[in-house]
Amino acid sequence: MKKLLIELRKHVPTHIGIPTKPKENWGLCSLVISLKNEGIFTTEEYEQLLNYIEDHRPTRGKHFMESKKDSSYYWTPSDIKPRIAWLNYRIKKERY
Repeated sequence: MKKLLIELRKHVPTHIGIPTKPKENWGLCSLVISLKNEGIFTTEEYEQLLNYIEDHRPTRGKHFMESKKDSSYYWTPSDIKPRIAWLNYRIKKERY
């Protein structure tokens, strides 16, 4: 999983929050979908990553959108910093 998370992190700056990218690239889940569609992740890797993100949902913190606490977004759409921080944390936690 560590390798997949590192690959995902690599693409955050080039896909999330970029004005020329479509709106569906506002979060980690949509990024995973885009990278699968681009052939960077296989269907199996795509499923593993989406399940991992769901299973390791970040705890509530200062970056969460209080106004949208029931939203599927953990952070403000297009905000890169908390996504990179969460990925860095999860990468450090993973052994393989």
